[in-house]
Amino acid sequence: MLPPPVPPPSRPLVVSADEDLLDDVLRVLAAAGTEAEVATGGPALRRAHREAGLVLLGADVLGAAPVRALPRRPGVVVVAAGAVPAPAWAAAVELGAERVAVLPDDEAWLAARAGEAVRSPVDRGWLAVVGGACGGAGASTLATALAVATAARGEGVLLLDADPWGGGLDLLLGAEDAKGLRWPALAGVRGRLAGDALLAALPEAAGVHVLAAARDEPAPVAAEALAVVVEAARGCGLAVVVDLPRGAGPDPAAEAVLAEADLALLVVPAGCGLPRPRAP
Repeated sequence: MLPPPVPPPSRPLVVSADEDLLDDVLRVLAAAGTEAEVATGGPALRRAHREAGLVLLGADVLGAAPVRALPRRPGVVVVAAGAVPAPAWAAAVELGAERVAVLPDDEAWLAARAGEAVRSPVDRGWLAVVGGACGGAGASTLATALAVATAARGEGVLLLDADPWGGGLDLLLGAEDAKGLRWPALAGVRGRLAGDALLAALPEAAGVHVLAAARDEPAPVAAEALAVVVEAARGCGLAVVVDLPRGAGPDPAAEAVLAEADLALLVVPAGCGLPRPRAP
C-alpha cells in the first residue's frame, strides 16, 4: 500500500527556551484562537517541524544545534522580544524565515499569520526511501515502481536517484534520452529552490518527474543538495521517492532523508544474507 499524504496538524509549532518570550507568543496565539505545540529537540521537534502549518522559532534558539539541523521549509517565522542582533538576522535568513516578528510591535501581524496557517495548513507531499541490502537487490526497480504507481493514482511524484553507481533511474523509466537536468547540474545547490522551477527543468516519463545520476560522471550526492531538492518537491505538494545509495558504510545523504522519511523500505533478495547479531 502506498503511504498517504500526511495531514499537517492545525497547531503551530513554537520553539523557544526563553520563558518570557514563550509566554508572549502563546498569549498571541491564544488571542488568534489557536493552541500551539511546543518542542525544543529530539524526534518531537523534527516531526512537528515537518507537519506544522506554521513554525515559530524564538531568536534565542537560532544557534542551537537541533534547530540548525532542521531542513528548510516554508511557513517559518522568527520571533523576538525587543531589538534583534545581527547574528539572529543572519540565522533567520539561513533558515529561510519569511519574517522576523518583533514583539510587541508585530503582535497583530503574528496573530493574523497564525490564523491564516490554521485555515490553510501546509499540504506537504510524503517521502519514501528505498534501499537494498546488497547490490542488485532490486531497490531501484522497487523505487521506480512505487513512483509510477503513485503517478497512476493521480498524485504528483518526484523520483530521486541518490545512487550514483546504479546506472540512472531514467533508464528504468525509458527517459534516458529525455531532455532535462541530471544530478551534476544540481550537485552544488544550497539554500532554497523553487519547486515549480525544479520540476519544469526535470525529465518526465509515465507521469513521474525524475532526477537521475549521470552515467558519464558518477559522483556521490551531497546531503545538503539532496535535502534542498526533497524540500522543494515536498513543499509544493509532490510525493518524493528516493533510491538510496548502495554500500556498507554510513552515507550522509541517506541518513538525512531517512530521518525525515514517512516510509522506509529495505529490499533483501534471497541469498543476500544480513549479518547475524553476535552473542554478548
